[in-house]
Amino acid sequence: MTRAALILGARGVTGTPLAECLLRQGGWNVYGVSRSAPVYSPGTPTAAFRHLPVDLTDRPATRVALAELADVTHVFYCANHADGRINAAMMENALDAVEAAAPGFANLNLMQGTKYYG
Repeated sequence: MTRAALILGARGVTGTPLAECLLRQGGWNVYGVSRSAPVYSPGTPTAAFRHLPVDLTDRPATRVALAELADVTHVFYCANHADGRINAAMMENALDAVEAAAPGFANLNLMQGTKYYG
């Protein structure tokens, strides 16, 4: 069974190695949300990766951008903003969009410490 991961903050210090790990493991479709596309280590298989440049603070844009991701089963929240209230809003916007689009969504992972989530 192929799983589908949505990595929010896919270009960051946590998101990039997480995406690489899932892509190297295989069996995952990986969607990465970040302002710019991540740069992977040489040899990382990227055929199952799709980058989505989405501003997670923009609720309507997030909903539109993630609406077609019906296969997402796992969300990995690696995004970070210095203002915890903005982090909470970004997570809420993304999760609302995923819950509306992906009936098989089953797992949320917060990939950094609690200080990032407000």
